[in-house]
Amino acid sequence: MKYVVLQHPDKMPLVVLGMMVTHRDLAEPWIARGYRPTSAGFVAVLPSGRFRTFGFSESLQLTPDRFDDRMLASMHDATVQTAPSTDYAAQPSKP
Repeated sequence: MKYVVLQHPDKMPLVVLGMMVTHRDLAEPWIARGYRPTSAGFVAVLPSGRFRTFGFSESLQLTPDRFDDRMLASMHDATVQTAPSTDYAAQPSKP
């Protein structure tokens, strides 16, 4: 999966993920809002559950930052921790 990390002078960093477009296409709407792409590449989730960033964005001419894998893992963990729990086994079945 492709990713781009964007920085804004007054806001928190932003990460955009996508599959079927270029890195520039992912970043373009945010660039128009004052963000600047600082790193980009590809991310994979390893069997161990760790994130691995790699590659090169040709459209933005950027590589992953050495801490991008940790940042993506932290964002993932925070999302999982704040997401409402779902217990599909406890849900009544529909007739």
